[in-house]
Amino acid sequence: MHRFDGTETYFPARLRLAATLAVSLFLFAPLPASAAEGLFWKVSGSAGTAYLLGSLHFGTEAIYPLDSEIQVAFAESDRLAVEIDLQSIDPGQIAGWIIENGAYVDGTTLSDHVSAETWRALQQRLAEYGTPVELVAFQQPWMASLTLTSIALNRGGFREDLGIDLHFIQRAAGRMQIVALESFEEQMALLSELSAVEQEGVLAATLKDLDSGLAVFGKLLEHWRRGDAAALDEQINASLRANGLGDALFERLVERRNRQMSLKIAALLEGGGTTFVVVGAGHLVGAGGVPRLLQTQGYRVEKR
Repeated sequence: MHRFDGTETYFPARLRLAATLAVSLFLFAPLPASAAEGLFWKVSGSAGTAYLLGSLHFGTEAIYPLDSEIQVAFAESDRLAVEIDLQSIDPGQIAGWIIENGAYVDGTTLSDHVSAETWRALQQRLAEYGTPVELVAFQQPWMASLTLTSIALNRGGFREDLGIDLHFIQRAAGRMQIVALESFEEQMALLSELSAVEQEGVLAATLKDLDSGLAVFGKLLEHWRRGDAAALDEQINASLRANGLGDALFERLVERRNRQMSLKIAALLEGGGTTFVVVGAGHLVGAGGVPRLLQTQGYRVEKR
């Protein structure tokens, strides 16, 4: 077995924490041929306006073109706000951080840190994908979970370069300001700082979702296409709590981030102009979602 040196290990280009685990896992099924409306809100304040679009971090060409109202809102916006803008970060810095915080460098391997049951399930899944176990052998469980998710999505025909957030980042480059609502280090720390038990829980939940996911992915996609926030909240956030995360961990990985995002979006609103916001769809639905939080802060929020 090879030592971990950062070159033999798969690093997903967009490491998405809870959003990746909660939202992009349901992108295996093909989108309907009709244009996708998506999750879209308009937020109005006394000084400025914001549009909120729920992102699918992995996509296919069938997602595009997006609804014309979304395209017009983006064209009229002064700035783009996204979770993180990895295109502005040195890839070497990202790889170095992941090696330091997502890998075992003490001579142990992943199999030494998870149960025999979880390790067998991971080996079996990788064998089904035709992927050597050495790919994740020195990764910590949270990193292995994201690696497995990305491999599964790519095998399902979904590509990150066709994700909605990256689509708008590329369109905004050179023509408008891009604001990051979170830093790369903040996002990565959310999972890397989990306890060993919590990390294995995330990996076990991912393995479980891959077994049952194909039966529900098509339904979830249809909810997103119709912009059905209530149905998506039930399918995404409720399932996260049920599949091993629990309320406390869900609050840390999702709801706390929602509150921080809403405060930063509110500051952009108070600064004037129009901001086009693209974040993972799971952050925009439910009682703890960003639209509801902005509404409680006194802003006018309209579902489009």
